Amino acid sequence: MQFIRYEHNGYFEPYTDGYFALVTLSESEAPMKVNLCTDEELGAILEKREGETTSDYVQRLYTRPDPDLPEDSLYFSGDRLYTLIWEPLEAILSGIDTILYSPVGQLNKIAFQALQYRWEDPLLNHHVLIQRRFLPEPMPAPQTFSSITVAGGIHYSPGTQPDEEQLAENRGDSWLPLGGTVTELNFIRQLSSKKGIAFRALDGDDATEEDFRDALTQQPEILHLGTHGFFLPNTPSDSLSPGAPGYAFKVSSNPLQRSGLLLTGGNDSWQNGTTGDNDGILTASEISNMNLLNTKLVVLSACETGLGDIQGDEGVYGLQRAFAMAGAGQLIMSLWKVPDQYTAELMQLFYSALFEGNTPLHSLRMAQQTLAKKTGPYNWAAFVLVQ
Repeated sequence: MQFIRYEHNGYFEPYTDGYFALVTLSESEAPMKVNLCTDEELGAILEKREGETTSDYVQRLYTRPDPDLPEDSLYFSGDRLYTLIWEPLEAILSGIDTILYSPVGQLNKIAFQALQYRWEDPLLNHHVLIQRRFLPEPMPAPQTFSSITVAGGIHYSPGTQPDEEQLAENRGDSWLPLGGTVTELNFIRQLSSKKGIAFRALDGDDATEEDFRDALTQQPEILHLGTHGFFLPNTPSDSLSPGAPGYAFKVSSNPLQRSGLLLTGGNDSWQNGTTGDNDGILTASEISNMNLLNTKLVVLSACETGLGDIQGDEGVYGLQRAFAMAGAGQLIMSLWKVPDQYTAELMQLFYSALFEGNTPLHSLRMAQQTLAKKTGPYNWAAFVLVQ
């Protein structure tokens, strides 16, 4: 299923920009066109409201109004979002188990697996949804993994050593220590030892950019980065003081400079305005020039790692684009600021399934289905696997 964004040409209907889908079934000789919604309709729902937290925003988008509480319709938008981008496809996709899709435009912001088919019943339970960079493209062959490099428990500033009890609200604000990433690292270390998988840790003071580059020379088959992630909108230079934290990144015209991950010392560099090859701020631009051709799977256990500048039909310019340019295989990324505690739990469930021989796709789906039974989509639905 290839989503297409069209632009109003000024002469023919429809008189607006919008979206349609080209759906090709396995037995079809040609794709079927399904009209969806306008850019304006979708944007009106996706726009964040003033003062709305990330958790409230996600809850609003992916919750249907309770049928017994009519007043819910004044706030929750899950039914309207589903109606715009999935309901027109229902008849064609009925009975289809596995769906390969490639989003475009604002659809890149959607966690399709969390769309509410019915009240408290996400699409995750009805379809195996596979996001692809390109369609058509061969499916990845079943894989086994022999080596993994894991970043976690990083010292963003001296004296800020995290422990497993020190859980931050999310992995995107204030560059606080992330206790959940310590849990992830220790769990994956123990599991790797049991399974005979070569393990390397990037933690504490030993997670500098230099350490990261050195780790890549060993060509790990899995690269797991548990840390803070960021994507910054372009900020006019005259609205900030040159000494403001992160100034050089915020005012950059290059979206690959405004997206990145924090490593050792990154908070100090951010606050002091330090930039360079070993500043602890690993930008998407730097990643794009690395060699990840032998890395089969990258897991970005961080905030907003799937975001970036959306430039027409060219896709998302951010970490997603950078890792693809570096040659990485499959990528797990996030669409919003993820909670530290639940992310650690999700990753433990994911690796437990992965190291039992399940594919990355099915391992992530199994982990999300487990969490979906006990908590809301903000805590489990941000992560998407892209092939």
